[in-house]
Amino acid sequence: MSSLRRISCRSISIFLLLLCAVAYVQPLSAQTVNATLTGRVEDIQGAAISGATVTARNTGTAAVRTATTDGSGLYTITNLQPGEYELSTTMSGFATKNLTGITLNVGDTKEIPVSLTIGGANDTVNVEASEPLLQTQTSSNGTLVDNKQIVELPLANRQFYSLALLSPAAYQPAQNSTLGFRGGINIAGASEISNQFTLNGIFNNDMGVAQPSFRPSVEVIQEFRLLTGVYPAEYGRMAGGQVVVITKSGTNSFHGSAYEFIRNEATDARPYFTAAGADKPSFKQNTFGGTVGGPIWKDRTFFFFGYEGQRIRQAFTAQSTVPTTDMLNGIFNVGKTLYNPRTGAALAPNCGTGCYNLTTALAGNTRGQWSSVGAVAGQTIANLGFPVPSLNTLAGKYPALNYNFQETRTENMNEFSATCRP
Repeated sequence: MSSLRRISCRSISIFLLLLCAVAYVQPLSAQTVNATLTGRVEDIQGAAISGATVTARNTGTAAVRTATTDGSGLYTITNLQPGEYELSTTMSGFATKNLTGITLNVGDTKEIPVSLTIGGANDTVNVEASEPLLQTQTSSNGTLVDNKQIVELPLANRQFYSLALLSPAAYQPAQNSTLGFRGGINIAGASEISNQFTLNGIFNNDMGVAQPSFRPSVEVIQEFRLLTGVYPAEYGRMAGGQVVVITKSGTNSFHGSAYEFIRNEATDARPYFTAAGADKPSFKQNTFGGTVGGPIWKDRTFFFFGYEGQRIRQAFTAQSTVPTTDMLNGIFNVGKTLYNPRTGAALAPNCGTGCYNLTTALAGNTRGQWSSVGAVAGQTIANLGFPVPSLNTLAGKYPALNYNFQETRTENMNEFSATCRP
């Protein structure tokens, strides 16, 4: 038993190490999802302060990045994971200034100017940051869909990219277009097959269907940004819109959630082809799951895990064509000439105009006749295999879509998502 425990613990450790190794490599290729802080440090008279130390601290993970102002007092801190930040500025002869309440979203480039006042080394000034309404450091046009919108807005299909329609530049494709039936989106007039999807900075297009290859649960998505034009140099490859998605990561506190969404036929309209007086087709859809995130190594490495399952049991009304009861009994009144299958000679109507009773027209038990061994076997199979039509067929007409029935569609889905980030 002890050896099994050691093997299990070793396997879990190796798995976590592999996840973390991927996480440390990820920032090298994921620069497009991270944010940037930039600005100018000056004194109260507006003179630039060079050599000041500017530190950005993520309040959730305690991750810290530092920059030093140049000769013009400018600083730039790149590769910041989206989240809540504090900005601290220190310089000899000036009071330390802390700016709080800075929110960085996916792909942001925010300019935060800092003004220092003369003071001692132990003097500290705490200020709630005033964020600019416009990001003048980038020319990109786009719409941010944050976590509150993702989680709280109703989504019948639980697909995050449906929320892209919140952008005024996005709209549904025309009917019968390439993705008109798959939930595609047109962005800023571009074709619905020319959009690019990235997940945590990784190319996520399924080139076969021009849709996201991996579609994470909305519960594990932190936010996404829909870029509609004038992209920076790191975006490209596809000529349409850019859907930039970032998933949640753990923090120094453990957090989790559990959920279930239920849909059934009680709130659905009756399908058009359901027979009069019949019950509505049964429909049961359960979407459920949970998330958990927290620290692996406090202030250094964090994990986030999500699971979502879906179970669908849906009965739907369909139509088919089956032989009429008269046909199964050998009487064909279809308004067409019938022929002897063995000789090819036309048969004479014998039960009215255009009506053929094959039990008498092909009487006999030899090959090609109604009572032959092969014919009797075929009649037996037909009587056993075909149901009674639910709709009548007019005399002189072939039956067409004369049988309504219900069948059940079953769908099971299980999706897992795990991240490990420094």
